[in-house]
Amino acid sequence: MTRFFFFLFALLMILAATWAAPASYARQVQVEAGIHCPFCGVSNQPTARFCSACGSSLPQAGAPVATTAGEPAAEQTLAALAPASAESDREAEALNFYKAGFNFLDQGAYELAATSFRRVVTLYPASAHARESELLARACDELAMARSKSPRPATKSGGSAAAAFGGAFIGGALGTLGGIMLLFLMAGGS
Repeated sequence: MTRFFFFLFALLMILAATWAAPASYARQVQVEAGIHCPFCGVSNQPTARFCSACGSSLPQAGAPVATTAGEPAAEQTLAALAPASAESDREAEALNFYKAGFNFLDQGAYELAATSFRRVVTLYPASAHARESELLARACDELAMARSKSPRPATKSGGSAAAAFGGAFIGGALGTLGGIMLLFLMAGGS
């Protein structure tokens, strides 16, 4: 049982760190040292189109579009933005899985939460959310394993919190009454 509370505490610490982190993915753009790969994080030459480490296509900030006589300018612009939109689609999908993982976690569906967090890692492995997601997935696996070993059935979210609040309230009231009784006993005994 103490193991369950340890992992619950660890999960809460991870969640607190996650809420303090930026809420959206920051798109990697060209910097002074070069272009950083959004998948592996390696810095590449500013003119590189593909990552030298993993081979994935790199985002091109302000890349000139080659003009041909037959294509209208709008079609050329769309063709130039196609890799960037595919990249932003992948980021958006990863963010959706990240949010879904927290929704499953709130519902107590730890297996589904772990699956969602691991999907973030496969979609966008070089992001800060991917590192957090891997830790969250491991914590969800541990919580699911601890729950499966627990002899009592799981309660729905909210019911246990209300019972805990009621118990804490009654315990606090009884503690206050006990303190008052102790003061009366001490005052009467001297």
